[in-house]
Amino acid sequence: MVKIDDPAIIHTTALWVEYDDRSKVILRASDRPYYQVRGLHHEFAHILFQHPACTGLSADPALAKYTIGGRVRGRVLLSADEVSSAHGDWRHEAEAEYLGSLITRTLLRPIYHDDERLFA
Repeated sequence: MVKIDDPAIIHTTALWVEYDDRSKVILRASDRPYYQVRGLHHEFAHILFQHPACTGLSADPALAKYTIGGRVRGRVLLSADEVSSAHGDWRHEAEAEYLGSLITRTLLRPIYHDDERLFA
């Protein structure tokens, strides 16, 4: 896990980068701790489910410095109107969001209960 403060990930809550021998999750340093943990668990759920990559982000030159030798597997925050097939399957997002939120709630409740209420 790496926390960064970079406009390159302003529209991404968490970014999964996959390498041959490991995975790395990049989080926004400016996010509150609850959202960072939730983003981490969301990406972890994608890893567990072995979801396909998001090809829309793989070629983004602004992310290249964080992904040298790896493949971007994260997804950007888009509205339903802006989603194309390049940004993945919404069923995969729903699965990852559900499992990620279960893990987060199990581990962090009641510490961040107020943050969770705001997020939901």
